[in-house]
Amino acid sequence: MNKAHQVFLPSHGNQWAYGIGASIGTSWQFKENWWLGASYISELHFSKLDKYEDDLLGASEGKINLPERYGFGFKHRPNEKITLAADVLRMNWQKADGLGKKGSFNWKNQLIYRAGVNYELTPKDQLRLGYSHASKVVDSNDTLVNFYANAISNEAWTVGYGHDFSQVAVNIAYEYAINKDLKGSGNSTGSNLSNQNHVITLGLSKSF
Repeated sequence: MNKAHQVFLPSHGNQWAYGIGASIGTSWQFKENWWLGASYISELHFSKLDKYEDDLLGASEGKINLPERYGFGFKHRPNEKITLAADVLRMNWQKADGLGKKGSFNWKNQLIYRAGVNYELTPKDQLRLGYSHASKVVDSNDTLVNFYANAISNEAWTVGYGHDFSQVAVNIAYEYAINKDLKGSGNSTGSNLSNQNHVITLGLSKSF
């Protein structure tokens, strides 16, 4: 009988890393109230996280980068109150240090499908709703090594609200990632993952 052993690593306290990357995007209004857009974001390279290079991030020498991403989408305004949008995003985790092949977690490349609606309550108030569905990044035979990088939830709902003040816009959102369970197989038999995420976001923006 196979038994999965969990190894609890020591905490190294707060760690800081600095990153650099580049992005480019474009949009095109191809007919009245219809837009197409595309974007490309390079891999975001971060500096090393001290001490984690000796254990959790040993395979990537202490680095954990955000992956190369690219995608396209559309936006449509059927009337003055409602804006509809949808896009497809590709995330190349396999090429990124830390989580893909150059790390310990072996995350798979991912396709993400997203759709949302924005409703204008008043000229200054916006109400938003969104849904996303993504392909899996963790296989059942990699559950053991992903004990510290549990990212198995692949569906999420988001609600948000925005208000435009005279000098700045404030946006708040709540995201719920639907419960997900993944049973380990192969070398990960007996190591099962369960994941549920709740994320609250607060943002400030200003146009120039």
